[in-house]
Amino acid sequence: MRKASAFATQTTADEVTDDSFGGYLRQYRQEHDLTQTELASLLNVSSATLCDLELGRKVASPRRALSIACRLGLSEPEVLQLVLTDLLRRERRDFQVFVAERGGKKGPR
Repeated sequence: MRKASAFATQTTADEVTDDSFGGYLRQYRQEHDLTQTELASLLNVSSATLCDLELGRKVASPRRALSIACRLGLSEPEVLQLVLTDLLRRERRDFQVFVAERGGKKGPR
């Protein structure tokens, strides 16, 4: 099992908003009638890690967020936009983030 630190970084978010990655995961889980334990198993993470993500105590790295998007069939640009916004919020930076694929190519350049 991977260390939690490879999965996420600590955050000082006061609350999870519906436009956060954690809120997105929670909404996905609820819409699919999954428990945290069931979704954590699908994602190959601990229930505690999933709980921390949903509550905003941790923020997933962009790499991990893309892995989650792939496993769940979620929109990669949407997931990256949420995670990058979460990371900026954690730093108390008020930026609006937009993510779109360029030329349909995937992977690092």
